[in-house]
Amino acid sequence: MSLDIWFREDIKHILLAAERASALSLAEAEACAADPKALRAYRQGYRAALYAVAVACGLVPSGEGDSAEGELHLPGGLA
Repeated sequence: MSLDIWFREDIKHILLAAERASALSLAEAEACAADPKALRAYRQGYRAALYAVAVACGLVPSGEGDSAEGELHLPGGLA
């Protein structure tokens, strides 16, 4: 077992970076006239994976829970 320590703020930044990279890739794919239905399905699955990682790390995706502590705000939420 690793002794590495990850802070919530670090995890938030990692998830935000992954979300941003995905959004930029999606914009490029849309510009190339890729299949919109396939892109939406991919994006939905990608965001579901980010949601799972956030919850596993103790973060509450935006729009859930009562406390702001550990809350993760991504553009458009994660769901």
